[in-house]
Formats: sequence, structure tokens, C-alpha cells
Amino acid sequence: SLGGEAVPSEGNFICFKAPKRGEEFCQDLLKEGVVLRPLLNYEMPEWVRLSIGTSDEMDQTYQAIKKIYG
Repeated sequence: SLGGEAVPSEGNFICFKAPKRGEEFCQDLLKEGVVLRPLLNYEMPEWVRLSIGTSDEMDQTYQAIKKIYG
């Protein structure tokens, strides 16, 4: 709903393009208590991986992304 580009997934994670370099994006979210992984090892410097968690964890993640970038 935030308008990002994502890779189709059927697993327990999604990969999506961050609004800035993945490392910086992950560091910004870490300050909000949200842990994501940048995909530098896959030569995708602007992409991140988000593991799916509980409803509360996903809401916290959504709120943190929206607060910083929305």
C-alpha cells in the first residue's frame, strides 16, 4: 500500500525495493526496532528482505516504514 516494487513470493518472506540503498534503509528501520536484511550479496543494493512475522510485528514494521518514508 506504500507503492513499492516487490518480487512475487510464496515463502515466509518478501523482497522489495527500498526508497534508498538497502543498507541505509535497514539502518533507519533498526532505529525503530525493525530488522530487515539488505540484499547486497545478490547484487541488489536497493532491495531488502522482510521475513513475515506475527500480525503485531508486521503492523510495527508497516508503521515504522510509513513513519520514516510514507
